[in-house]
Amino acid sequence: MELNQRYNGFVVTHLEKIPEVKGTVYQIKHEKTDATIVYVENPNEEKVFSIGFRTPSKDDSGIFHILEHAVLNGSRKYPLKDPFVELLKGSLQTFLNAMTFSEKTIYPVASMNEVDFSNLMDVYLDAVFFPNVLNNKQIFQQEGWNLKYNESENRYGFEGIVFNEMKGAQSSSQRRFIQGLEAALYPNTPYATNSGGTPLSILDLTWEQLVEAHQTYYHPSNSFIYLYGEMNIEEQLDHLAEYLNEFNYQDISNKLIDLKGDSSLSETVIEFPIAEDEGKKKQAYLGYGTKFSIENKYELLLAFEILDEILLRGNDAPLKKRLLQEGIGKNVFGWFDTSSTMPSFNIGVSQTDEAQKDRFINEISSVLERLVNDGINEATVQAAIASVEFQLREGDFGSSPEGLYYGINATEAWVASRPVFPAFKYEESFSMIKEQLNEKYFENLIEKYLLNNENKTIAVGIPSTEIEKEEYKEEQNKLEQFKATLTEDDIVELIRENEKLVAFQTTIDSEENKRTLPNLKLADISQEPIELPLEKEIENEIEFLYHELETNKLAYYNLYFNVSAISDSELPYYRLFTTLLKELGTSKYTSEQLSQEIAIKVGQISISNQVYAPDIDKAVHKIKVGVRTKESSIKESVSLVNHIMTETIFDDKNKIKETLGRLSSSVKQFLENSGHVAGMMRVNSHSSISGHITEQLEGISFYRFLTNLEENFDGQYENIVEQMENIAHKIFSRKELTVSFTGEKALFNSFKKEILTIDYPISESVKAINEYKPEISKEAFTNSNSVVYVSKGSNLKLVGEEVSGYLSVTNSILNLEYLWEKLRVVGGAYGGGMSLSSSGNIVFYSYRDPNISTTLNTYDKVSDFIQNLELSDLALERFIIGTIAKMDRPMNARMKGNASDANHFQLISEAKRKQRRKEILTTTLNDIKTTSEIFNKLRSLESTCVIGNGRIIEENSAEFDYKKGLFK
Repeated sequence: MELNQRYNGFVVTHLEKIPEVKGTVYQIKHEKTDATIVYVENPNEEKVFSIGFRTPSKDDSGIFHILEHAVLNGSRKYPLKDPFVELLKGSLQTFLNAMTFSEKTIYPVASMNEVDFSNLMDVYLDAVFFPNVLNNKQIFQQEGWNLKYNESENRYGFEGIVFNEMKGAQSSSQRRFIQGLEAALYPNTPYATNSGGTPLSILDLTWEQLVEAHQTYYHPSNSFIYLYGEMNIEEQLDHLAEYLNEFNYQDISNKLIDLKGDSSLSETVIEFPIAEDEGKKKQAYLGYGTKFSIENKYELLLAFEILDEILLRGNDAPLKKRLLQEGIGKNVFGWFDTSSTMPSFNIGVSQTDEAQKDRFINEISSVLERLVNDGINEATVQAAIASVEFQLREGDFGSSPEGLYYGINATEAWVASRPVFPAFKYEESFSMIKEQLNEKYFENLIEKYLLNNENKTIAVGIPSTEIEKEEYKEEQNKLEQFKATLTEDDIVELIRENEKLVAFQTTIDSEENKRTLPNLKLADISQEPIELPLEKEIENEIEFLYHELETNKLAYYNLYFNVSAISDSELPYYRLFTTLLKELGTSKYTSEQLSQEIAIKVGQISISNQVYAPDIDKAVHKIKVGVRTKESSIKESVSLVNHIMTETIFDDKNKIKETLGRLSSSVKQFLENSGHVAGMMRVNSHSSISGHITEQLEGISFYRFLTNLEENFDGQYENIVEQMENIAHKIFSRKELTVSFTGEKALFNSFKKEILTIDYPISESVKAINEYKPEISKEAFTNSNSVVYVSKGSNLKLVGEEVSGYLSVTNSILNLEYLWEKLRVVGGAYGGGMSLSSSGNIVFYSYRDPNISTTLNTYDKVSDFIQNLELSDLALERFIIGTIAKMDRPMNARMKGNASDANHFQLISEAKRKQRRKEILTTTLNDIKTTSEIFNKLRSLESTCVIGNGRIIEENSAEFDYKKGLFK
């Protein structure tokens, strides 16, 4: 396409070749509706589509969040109950989701299959423009909220998926704090509201208001459409025209809200819930936020990313270091938000005391003024630039598509009325920034935008043991108010509405409606698994794993040091050990210098515990040193890694105390926000040795280990140092060392020579751990959450069964059919499913769930569901395709290398991978039904763990043998 070229009602308004995305970016206008389309033409096979709308939140009702859910429940062309789930069942999608922000809503999808990609586009376009919710109130009641009446018990209650989702979200202390700070920083804007919705305000929203919001904002004239990757753009524009041409231009500018907010210097206090047994001491938050106009200087967006790295990210970032050294709080965090027309730079401290507010402000001002007057250390600046530069140029976005990263940034720019094209560029900004470094560039930014800035907010987050009770009481009062207005006729009508909702939720889609959804065929699926290259060799007692893959002039390698069998009391120290490495200094470098060396000369070094599970009674525990570096830096990186491993100085009391506090704070946040993951860890810990080790390293047991060390730090300090030194001596050994490398062959040979020059010692064997024995446990942990997370499971091997391809397909059926309907659609939980690990661990889980007994009963009936399951050939084929899609997620070279390493340690051969895939592709309904007996046998061996609301747990106390406060 060329500039000003017209095609089928579209015109190219701007185009530019952009090296950063390896292609050309086109901005296109749909002339009839003024819809904006941005297309990134490049050779990426993972195609991305998204459509976004400006949806400025005006209150806390969560109207656009509920609308985001609701439009995916059937549409004009696809009249199924839940096309979204049907796509998960039978599509080759690599990404499928929807997201609501304060000022926008986006619907992104991705696929590597051209037919599948067009199918996904079509379903999403029909969903956003012609959703069934406009004519079906039950969809609003299911996704948003409804009043439920249990006639036999004469009991009323509020239910709804988003209603319960936001109960869980509002239980997060950090989420509440950040929302409160942003509300004060951006008064009278969408950021001053809770766009997800607060539970009580959600109850004020009506279906009619939802329909009106859709008709106003979900219009092509208010849309931003994004396409990325290798595709026939003319075909896709034709596809878009089929939908956009049904509309005329509609001016909604008077419906939009200014995103800047008033200029102000303000202070705000935010309350958040904690459990009574937590104690209020040092549970507060403090925050410091500034907002500013970037005045069309788009390089500032990158500059503040780098400034965030300088001030808050490194081991010894000056602002972070000062706040921790002064004991202001346990953890320092920050975020740079670019979504508004006036971006904001924010600094936060957690687990502090509200009385520290003045010291917090003074210390921030003192550090920033010193940096302005004395200058920022040159090495610190260079390290921060190198770190951000490496991340952007590597372009490693993990499991998310590369195109999605750019798409969200571009949509954000469009919503904030900024030019879109800078969202795809960074090289020019790096050059501009580097050219101005001699002119005190970052010091000037600090002075202008952080110090001399009246648009500033100070936030204090105060813990409350009463707020959860008060909100529950308000909910009950609201319920009583509803009940008080009901006449006998109203109650009859309510019962009728409840019945209609249940009928809608439990009605099975007809085969005719299911066939409206585009279908792939098994013939479209490769019979072979994704290739994971692996060559093995042993030299000088070191095992080398080589993965020959194109890495774009980068090198990826991992050193796996074996953790010999150890006692439970030692296990948590290994997690502390991997955290302290890189945090502490060495014989040659201070911790600050070490951080700079890594960023400037290497790229990235990560050190972690990895637990692989070849079997129920076997665990391979490794300390993994992962390196991501440039080809030219291999020699330097190997030398630096060896130096860290052998020359770290552990006798640093202040640094260890700071790191311990930061680690316990982050684990507490994890337990608070991811109760389903923590619960699954506990269940797995009772049924396999690998689960047991993982829980000791990451879960509730590890958190209690950390808090015990903190409470008795002075008395434990010498023991901590001794433990760290002993681990370093035992671990960094040639004995059972495995080295993995991903890159070109010549580089591997050079790398291997560098590794073999290192004189690793051979450590002596250590004592064996006591034999692990599975046990059954039924436990509950209470916290301030308003909902619960319910986990239950065991291990296949305990009943003599093995993981199979058939069981993988059964897993998909349970997650997207039975558990989706019972836990989410009918039960009102935000989510849930079943997890199946390669070692045989099977765990059922729910997420932000209002129920316990009902949920556990759902798990118990899995066997009956499978036994009575009836599926058409088409339905089974869709589940098989969806199962394969999960296995065939796109992987970059680094991810392929890591996956191959994991298979090696778990004894998953290429033959086994092929056999598993063959079993999946040839699964029959009878194969599925044979798994029913497996679940039936497991029931008597299952452990239970519930984390969450104390009142709900107490009401279901008969389910547990053990109850305790999560953070007590």
